[in-house]
Amino acid sequence: MKLAQLNIATAKYPLDSPQLKEFVDNLDVVNKTAEGCADFMRRKNDWFQRVAEDTYVLWWVGDGYIPTLDEAKLRLEYLPSKPTLPVPILRHLRLRANNVSE
Repeated sequence: MKLAQLNIATAKYPLDSPQLKEFVDNLDVVNKTAEGCADFMRRKNDWFQRVAEDTYVLWWVGDGYIPTLDEAKLRLEYLPSKPTLPVPILRHLRLRANNVSE
């Protein structure tokens, strides 16, 4: 089993803007850093807008299975109405996504 994820974000600036140049030029490094660093969410706030709705979802998939974007979006839409994770975990994820301490 593998953990699949979808993380939707809205950039504060156009991708070709000076404000996002560092981010875009180093996207491979940014992704590698994000995968290995719990503190990455703090830096993300420099580049992306905060939103009230859920933008992040995780779910288990079988080995070798690659979920589609449509499947991921459906899971994200399903999350608020019938969460499959215990409430404390959902609350923790939402707080971390908004860079709020518990």
